[in-house]
Amino acid sequence: MILLCLGTGSLVGQQPNKNSMKLASPFPLRPTIRGLVLALAVTALSSFVAQAVPYASGVVKNGDTVTFILNEPAAGITVLRDGVPLSPAIDASSKGLKTFSLDGASTFAIIVSNNVPKAWTQISDNNLTQSKYYSPKGVTVDTNPKRTTFGQIIVAEGLAGTTGGRTTTDGLYIMSADQGDIWSQGDIAFSGGVNWVTGGGNSPWKISLNRADPTGEDYTIYISDWSDSHSGI
Repeated sequence: MILLCLGTGSLVGQQPNKNSMKLASPFPLRPTIRGLVLALAVTALSSFVAQAVPYASGVVKNGDTVTFILNEPAAGITVLRDGVPLSPAIDASSKGLKTFSLDGASTFAIIVSNNVPKAWTQISDNNLTQSKYYSPKGVTVDTNPKRTTFGQIIVAEGLAGTTGGRTTTDGLYIMSADQGDIWSQGDIAFSGGVNWVTGGGNSPWKISLNRADPTGEDYTIYISDWSDSHSGI
């Protein structure tokens, strides 16, 4: 099974107001068809549809050092420090954590050049632990650049199980844009205080975020549950 996510256009990494990512509400750690590997993908449906592109997220300024996450290989990365391009340029040929020094500059901008996919393109690694789920029922990406969680990937694991050497639990898994385990969850999903196992079946189901959040302060994750014992949101 392959789960797909659509991009919404070119995005530019920006310095957030806060220096760390956070969740709006705590998710207590609790111990979710078969043998499935989650494959996040990007696509270009036609020339009239917004296409998924590489972008910078998780931007953190720590003193004179700036780090950010590139979600996938890009055509190029241009870093402007006080309007002057960084030289040599940062390598854009691989996704993951990138770092540069401000070297005394007071402002900076991160511009990621577009790589337009020609068709459905898998961007996950089949050997990556965070890409393996027993029964993934939902996936969403935070596409609101005003939030410090911009770019994070959320997967709803609907049924606990073992696949590819990994044993998952019912609940949510939250990853960085390059599918890093940023919350150190390992194989244990966030349950949100809900006993998803009650009633059995496949829960949680579809998930979504407030994409139109104008202030970037709404970190609510909406989850639908269709089990007989506690169906609802």
